[in-house]
Amino acid sequence: MPFSLRNDIVSCSSEFVARAGKTDDKRCSPRSRCFNVSGPFPRYRNNVYHQAELVFPMLDMVLAAAGSARCSPSTAYWWPQPALPWSREILGLVGRVRVCPPTPQVPHDCQRISVRPMGDYWKRDGSARDVRRAALKACGLPDRNATLWRIGEPGYTPSVVFMPRAGLNLQSGTKRNFINGTAAVLALASSLGISPRSVRTVPTPSGEMPFCSQVRLWAEADVVLTPNGAHFVNAPFLPPGALLLEGMPFGMSRYIGQRRVTAQSGIEHVRLFSARPPIPPGNSGGTGWRAATVREADCERLELCARFFRDKTDIVCDPSNLISAVRAARRRLTAAAGAASSRSRATTSLGKRISPANGNAG
Repeated sequence: MPFSLRNDIVSCSSEFVARAGKTDDKRCSPRSRCFNVSGPFPRYRNNVYHQAELVFPMLDMVLAAAGSARCSPSTAYWWPQPALPWSREILGLVGRVRVCPPTPQVPHDCQRISVRPMGDYWKRDGSARDVRRAALKACGLPDRNATLWRIGEPGYTPSVVFMPRAGLNLQSGTKRNFINGTAAVLALASSLGISPRSVRTVPTPSGEMPFCSQVRLWAEADVVLTPNGAHFVNAPFLPPGALLLEGMPFGMSRYIGQRRVTAQSGIEHVRLFSARPPIPPGNSGGTGWRAATVREADCERLELCARFFRDKTDIVCDPSNLISAVRAARRRLTAAAGAASSRSRATTSLGKRISPANGNAG
């Protein structure tokens, strides 16, 4: 049966039957496999960032199985809630995973592999790299490294993107953006030594944007400045050596969140923490967490306070702090590139000292 993304339980069941068979490898299942995704929590139903907690581990298992000559990859997954477009596309395009429709019961003829959301996106070393490479290949995009250490070289200009939050059905609406986006762009350009006209402003992708278009946006960037949000599901597609600047709302200085999805990615992920923003009209006053004197440490201990500042206010980032953060990140990236170059030269030198005739060091 040819692969298809049809939302059809019959085609899913038929696929399982068609691929069932014997195997001599005891590590492999004699039946076709499907993922039984657990967790009926609302955030896994309507938030793509949380769905990615399930999708990335599933893809990792599929890609690992595909690397074995004896094991065939899992071919489907079942979930009691609908998958969002990003989840459906990446599963189908990258992992060749068929998406079964929500039904009360798992299809009867597949081995059940439970995937539980744990807030941890990568289950083994190399997971992020393998998923990224598979996504780039599926979308026909080159695999490359960012070279920010070249800033200042004649003719070199990095690809820099400012990505404000925009679109329909955002949890925070038009809020959780930089309170002065123009000042942020000017500071970013200054810190990189480039013209502000070289910074592209591209709003966060809508949920309906094709998956490969979203991957391309991130994969072609060397620097991304953007507020915290669900669009960070695409951050692993940034090239290694890229710089990701994440604007963090007031009351979230200890929030790990998006740092988990960029783990193993090889990018420089820097957080820009907001000062206390002005309270929107009609929401201020009192002596509790809405008081003008509330401290961030106290706000973080109260979920209502943290949620309010995350969803109802904007991010106040001093341009001088942004400039300092970018310059420090550039120094780290340049040092890392220099260390990698030294290791490469040492390896090359060692190889030259080994005689091809006898394999002994000279």
